[in-house]
Amino acid sequence: KILYTQSLGINESSLTGESEIVYKNKEEDLKNHFKLNMCYSGTDVVNGLGIIEVTSVGKNTEFGLIGQSLNNIKKEKTPLERQINKLVFICTIVSITVFILTIIINYINHSELTLTKRLVDSLLAGITIAMATIPEEIPVILTVFLAMGSWSLTKKNTLTKNMKAIETLGTVNVLCTDKTGTITENKMIVEDIYTNSETFIKTLYQSCPQVAYDPMEIALKKYCQEKEKTNTGSITKEYPFKAETKMMGQIWNNKELCVKGAYENVLPLCNLDKENYKQVKSKINEYSKEGYRVLAIAKNDNLKNIPNSLTEAKLTFEGLVALYDPPRKGVKESLEECYSAGIRVIMITGDNGETAASIAKKINLNNYDEVITGLELEAMSDDELFERVKTTNIFARVYPNHKMRIVNALQRNNLIVAMTGDGVNDAPALKQADIGIGMGSGTDVAKDAAAMILVDDNFVTIVNAVEVGRTVYKNIKKSITYLFAGNFAGILAILFAVFANWANPFTTLQLLFINLITDSLPAISLGFEKPEKNIMTKAPRDPNESILAGGTI
Repeated sequence: KILYTQSLGINESSLTGESEIVYKNKEEDLKNHFKLNMCYSGTDVVNGLGIIEVTSVGKNTEFGLIGQSLNNIKKEKTPLERQINKLVFICTIVSITVFILTIIINYINHSELTLTKRLVDSLLAGITIAMATIPEEIPVILTVFLAMGSWSLTKKNTLTKNMKAIETLGTVNVLCTDKTGTITENKMIVEDIYTNSETFIKTLYQSCPQVAYDPMEIALKKYCQEKEKTNTGSITKEYPFKAETKMMGQIWNNKELCVKGAYENVLPLCNLDKENYKQVKSKINEYSKEGYRVLAIAKNDNLKNIPNSLTEAKLTFEGLVALYDPPRKGVKESLEECYSAGIRVIMITGDNGETAASIAKKINLNNYDEVITGLELEAMSDDELFERVKTTNIFARVYPNHKMRIVNALQRNNLIVAMTGDGVNDAPALKQADIGIGMGSGTDVAKDAAAMILVDDNFVTIVNAVEVGRTVYKNIKKSITYLFAGNFAGILAILFAVFANWANPFTTLQLLFINLITDSLPAISLGFEKPEKNIMTKAPRDPNESILAGGTI
């Protein structure tokens, strides 16, 4: 809590929690008193003097609690790590087997030599063939190819924090994405209003924060300022937006409470009769079917007692605002590309179900008429959710903590999940997902938990990244195939010489030179292979398959 400030400058761009700030000017005016959110992502005090009471530190803060939850999430090995480990295990067994076999055969075939000479020659022959069976170039190939993939993603507006995640993109079969700012442009436009009140514009303006950063707030304030000049006065109390209530409000001059928020939470606080409520609901349904975000505006201009929270307020209905956030250019085409690539797309949004379904219909999202809301999800058991996520592609009015449950339910269905997120509370879900994708405009905590970051927050960029991931894996497989073909030829030559009782065709140094120089450099060049034309028309590969599957052997 900042209890007292004098000429204190606050950087509000990262405010997302709850603390109380009392401004005090030279005339001892305490009227300008409101709440700012600061306990989640932090606040920067950029200038001025102040007295600040620290109420929590370390693990007792929201940051600390989220950090602890992240530490408890253990990531499994990536599909490629499992494949390489299995391949190395097989190569080790083969190497030991041929090592022993070569020593025995070589020892038997050279009975004319002295015991010491027979043992030395046999051991050298065994070591030579063991080296031929061990693909020691693989660590170099993986590092180079994944680094090249990371560089390719950088040019496609994607920053990679964990190179291993690049290849995992090739196995993703479910992509969970936000709607606002990822599928849509996050450029809010006020499309229409529904009101019979002469004070609607004033109430709407006074329900917005004094300094607007959110695109929706900017659009609302701009609309109000274009319609009429509004005399505001001073704020004496603010009720910050909360995910649980999906409402915010401000008290002006100690007597006028102005509120806006999700209509399902605001309307129950208003004194609407059945007939008016029916008309308002009809208009809401009309707006929602067009894909508009609908906000209810209400007020109490004769406030006698200041409520502790907005849920305790008694309000008068002022009207509705319909805002439209158009889908991003190219999203529809990228969605079709996902489906042809065998990737299912799930939309997760804080908007109401009708709005989400309408936007989903416009971009041709599969099964857009089936929606699970946050309230329904709260009432579901994990087993029920396990079944519902098999077909449901829209989750609406969800809270950030719901994302974790959705990810877990999908993973229980043996699906490889990519999840986007930008908020502090998204961090556990981002870390739990097989691929966590943070947003460039998101919080630092979300970016830290994610494996990669979208610089432009664009859904199209995710699809491009999947293509890069598939290409990297294909090139790794080509390179390993090339290396094994060379090694196999070396093994045959050595084994033939051993069984024919000939001299070893390679010295150990020659074989090492072949493996590290004449095999490795051409193998690395395969990393520059461009994507195959049909790479995004095939289903994701099975993460449990062998890297030598599919006719490679």
